[in-house]
Amino acid sequence: MEFRKNTEGFRKLIVWQKAQQLSLLVYQFTTAFPQSEQFGVTKQIRTAAASIAANIAEGSSQRTYKHQNHFYTIAKGSLHEVDNFAELTHNLHYLSNEQYKRG
Repeated sequence: MEFRKNTEGFRKLIVWQKAQQLSLLVYQFTTAFPQSEQFGVTKQIRTAAASIAANIAEGSSQRTYKHQNHFYTIAKGSLHEVDNFAELTHNLHYLSNEQYKRG
């Protein structure tokens, strides 16, 4: 697939790979969250987690350092959101100690 060949660069980035792993963990862990949180913290932490890798990928396609840095800064902000929601959900006992430490 020609399009995929042109977009493979970001997949080689270790930081993107780690962000993908984190996103998968978040999706895995949040499946056990209460149904009442489906449109609350579950949606928020999943969106923030997916945003990290997405912004790294988008940033890697930018031609200038300024534009790359813009997307990498957004990715970093999303990482802080995930960290915040992880602590919140741990304190609410949605995440076990083991899950919290793993993420």
